[in-house]
Amino acid sequence: MSRSPSPPPPPTPPSPPRGYELVWEGKYDGQGRRVPPVPLPPDVRLTLDERYAGLGQAFDIPSGWTNRLILGDNRAAAALLLPEFRGAVQLVYLDPPFDSDADYAVTLGAPGGGPRSRSIAYRDRWGGGASYAAFMAERLSLCRELLAPSGCLFLHCDWHSHAPLRLLLDEIFGADHFVNEIVWYYYNKYSRGQNCLPRAHDTILLYGRTRTPLLHPIRLPRAKPQRQLVRESVDGVLRNAKGPDGHVLYRTVHDKKADDVWTIPQLQPASGEWTGYATQKHPRLLERILELASRPGDLVADLFAGSGTTLAVAQRMNRRFVGCDAGAPAIHIAKRRLIAGQEPRPGLDVYALRSTSLPAPQPEFAVQRILDWLGAVRVPENGPVVGRIGDAGVALHPGGLPFSSAEALRLLERRGTRADGPLVCCAGEFEPGFWEGLEAAGVAGRVLPVCLPGDPEALSAPLESPPCLLPRATVESRVEGNRVRVTLAGFGAPALADVLAGMRTDATEGLDAVDLWAVDPGWQPGAPFQAAWFTGRPSKLRWDRPRQVPLTTPGLERPPGRWLLVKAWDGLGRAATCVLP
Repeated sequence: MSRSPSPPPPPTPPSPPRGYELVWEGKYDGQGRRVPPVPLPPDVRLTLDERYAGLGQAFDIPSGWTNRLILGDNRAAAALLLPEFRGAVQLVYLDPPFDSDADYAVTLGAPGGGPRSRSIAYRDRWGGGASYAAFMAERLSLCRELLAPSGCLFLHCDWHSHAPLRLLLDEIFGADHFVNEIVWYYYNKYSRGQNCLPRAHDTILLYGRTRTPLLHPIRLPRAKPQRQLVRESVDGVLRNAKGPDGHVLYRTVHDKKADDVWTIPQLQPASGEWTGYATQKHPRLLERILELASRPGDLVADLFAGSGTTLAVAQRMNRRFVGCDAGAPAIHIAKRRLIAGQEPRPGLDVYALRSTSLPAPQPEFAVQRILDWLGAVRVPENGPVVGRIGDAGVALHPGGLPFSSAEALRLLERRGTRADGPLVCCAGEFEPGFWEGLEAAGVAGRVLPVCLPGDPEALSAPLESPPCLLPRATVESRVEGNRVRVTLAGFGAPALADVLAGMRTDATEGLDAVDLWAVDPGWQPGAPFQAAWFTGRPSKLRWDRPRQVPLTTPGLERPPGRWLLVKAWDGLGRAATCVLP
């Protein structure tokens, strides 16, 4: 049972900005009225996909609370969270795209010094900034509704976006709710700038939900003790204090009150906490923020979770959290960090945004980007086939719900028996046991499932890894009475080009690529995956050879009449599933 949310703040409108307003194309209609956000589809929902049990109960965390991690668009996620968490979040930290006109990657080194695996983390390209302003305005408005009356928003930005975001915050929160402009000075960043001074700081804009947010002063140790004048207040004015002899008084101080300039280094790839996520922040930065504006047991939200640093720090500091990101690699990296945490820690629930009905087909721009990414040519639509690679047809799953093997069979039937070559089926998500379903129907060689990135925009970025088949795991099980012991014997995600060239596509090798794997010995179709056992890479979270990772589970209790579901992920979050009766 989760903690009851505190009463929402009174619905008073924010004070107007200080004579300035950020206006972008589409903010107002022809009559000067504010254009409301496009409503969410009525059937969008948050679906619980995975559940990881906690290790003990963290101090100050209510019994029964489970932290949440959400894969999907944060605007939809925040809107769906409002009924439960309106006015209940004490601290929101946002590290959004900065309108930097750049692409950012997840980069993982290969075992034995082989080629690195590199994939897009997110794109930060907006075409002039108008859509960026609208994007941020919608999300900041939702964050304001989530915040408790004493809560704070910390918005991370840099020189690209500082000015427009400050104006947006003045409009949405109220100019008199501004608290601080925190300068994060990082002294260890290499700058390539030649026509300007090195840019060595970011800005964190701090606003309160009301004019009196709850903040906790922080004392920082000094490098060495310092002799300091004693000050006292006389009629509201600070003056030097004097002793009985009339001389000013001094004291020796060993710390000082933190101000709005924070000298904290950037996280470097040599760090043991480095994950390969390009914009990962130093945990000391988030420790300072959480210490300043929250207490143990408070609820913290990060809607641009990235590699999960805010969430990992919140877990370590006994805060509850809700995190969200649209990128599958980000959610996997964050999940890997969180469930590897030491006892005590609460459990973790992983959700996905889904639509209960099949949405419209992929928009034309997305279809062409997917075909370009695959190296396919467009063909006149003839049933399910929209493209061709040699003699292989290409079909696209529109999304909304996971792609099932039954749907793949229907696509083959619509295509007809006279079609030559396999059918490449592209989808962002596949149902558990997809490979087993194809094999049971005898069509495993005729269907080649390819994993799509979640965002079609990412397909136009040069950082995206080559198209790969849905990963496949080889699993062995041994029944011991009412218990079962599971061995992960193989893992593979072959490149589509290799498969079409006739190379092997089995999963007898590739365990070096396994970043995390987990077992649910009592799974039922349609139910969430509940990990009774899971393990991943030890110590460093980088792409090291997993020699210390056990590939065989201990004996797990197996309820009668249930299925055994095994999941294994590579470092980019691509999952192989294996369903055993």
